Amino acid sequence: MTTKKASGTSKTIEETVNETVVAATKATKEKVEEMQDNYSKAYEEYTAMNKNFYSVFIKASGIFAKGAEEVSKAYFDYLKETAESGIEVTKAVLVAKTVNDALDLQTVYAKQAFDTLVAEGSKIGELSVKVANESFDPIKDQIQEAFDKALKAA
Repeated sequence: MTTKKASGTSKTIEETVNETVVAATKATKEKVEEMQDNYSKAYEEYTAMNKNFYSVFIKASGIFAKGAEEVSKAYFDYLKETAESGIEVTKAVLVAKTVNDALDLQTVYAKQAFDTLVAEGSKIGELSVKVANESFDPIKDQIQEAFDKALKAA
């Protein structure tokens, strides 16, 4: 390479090329470091988000388990009540003095059993919906937070 000075300049071509290479190397190094910092920050945010999702999932699972216990208790309380009232009516029917008395007891019991079925079915259905909503609330909040963060970053 020639080291002659260009006409009217004080730098040689070699010096100019060296300065350009040094400047380009410096700019590239800065850009790579910036990209590494951005990647590290994104990875840390991703890790924190996954940790939050995991803890939210555990919380939601706990809420669901407690709610499922409540639903099961309500259902088995209904079954117990139904069995007990069925036994009482059966005893009453067996000691009834006439067939009409037995039929009257059975008719009243059938109406009560149906009314109880409808009432308890509604109660258990409402409780199930409540459990589902309460279980999903932490997950919904976490998803909304993630979307808000993503939209803010965009």
